[in-house]
Amino acid sequence: MTGYIDSTLVYQGIRGKIPITKLVEVWQNTIDIPFPDLTFVLDIEPNKTAERVNKRRQETGEEPNNWDNSKLEFHQVIRNGYLQMQSYFSERVRIINADKNPEEVFEEVLGIIIKKRRS
Repeated sequence: MTGYIDSTLVYQGIRGKIPITKLVEVWQNTIDIPFPDLTFVLDIEPNKTAERVNKRRQETGEEPNNWDNSKLEFHQVIRNGYLQMQSYFSERVRIINADKNPEEVFEEVLGIIIKKRRS
């Protein structure tokens, strides 16, 4: 359940222009479940994501979904929102460059988890 709080903060807070502090206050006064220890934002330019999705669709025959059909500007706003999360929660939000091969991304995430467990 707590993994969804970051999405709420981005979509309703940053994109929806509801102050983050207000959303955090509502969260704490109603749900009162701790925030995640770590949040990984796998960051990549939206146009590169679209290229990957198109390639996957060609390979698998997968049909586009609502997210795939959203305009590039929408994806950029959401991306920027997730990147802003680090300024609000620098102790737990980690930005990972996802414009690398999956093994490199995995190794970076794993390294952060191991370091966090040791601290």
